[in-house]
Amino acid sequence: MKTKAVARATQPFNGETNSTAPLAKGWEHLNPTGATLSLARRHELLEVAARFGVPVVEDDSYGELRHEEEALPPLKALDEDGVVVYLSSFSKTLSPGLRLGFVVAPGPLQEKLFAKQAADLRTTLLSQRIAHEFLRRDILDPHIRGIVAAYRRRRDAMLKALEERFPRGVRWSRPEGGFFLWVTLPAGMDADRLLEEAIREKVMFVPGSCYFANGGGESSLRLNFSAYGEEKLTLGIERLARAIERSGGLA
Repeated sequence: MKTKAVARATQPFNGETNSTAPLAKGWEHLNPTGATLSLARRHELLEVAARFGVPVVEDDSYGELRHEEEALPPLKALDEDGVVVYLSSFSKTLSPGLRLGFVVAPGPLQEKLFAKQAADLRTTLLSQRIAHEFLRRDILDPHIRGIVAAYRRRRDAMLKALEERFPRGVRWSRPEGGFFLWVTLPAGMDADRLLEEAIREKVMFVPGSCYFANGGGESSLRLNFSAYGEEKLTLGIERLARAIERSGGLA
């Protein structure tokens, strides 16, 4: 998140401040890169948003899935000017099949959000009752601690396998939380073509080009470490390393 670019985008245009369009963004362990906005950048972003009257929609679906010791506060916890609308989901912390989210927003906006009921007749009551029971019995936090420990082991296993197996010239991120890490291939190597070779090895990934609306990302890809145990992740990285070596002739 380049806060200077945000400030430029919100500068007055023809004498009027661009305050109608909200800035919508996730800040924690982003999909697809796994990146996290630093505390200093969070304060800077809030200052810019308050200065120009730009509402910020914070998508914090991955915020509680932090694998490092020090947790960073969400933007909403730092918001002294009431510019942040906070969104999150139980689908990343409680159950992937529980497609249930929640919003922390000012009163006037809450009233408008009731329009969702007219659009889809509200979220299933069964999902709401399941989430309610987890909260009422105070068992959601212990559950989250358990899955975070499992995801941390999986992340560490993937990072270890990358260090041991991947060819020289390939770089990757070390995510502080979430499900994903971002791989950058050597210049001139195309992830879409690499995917064809990877499928022959019976492994898959998401090419970086899928995340660029206007082109780009051809030499990058996203890996997911949340779905499988450490042994399968290690095996998958071994197979992907072979695919990279065949595709680019790296050693």
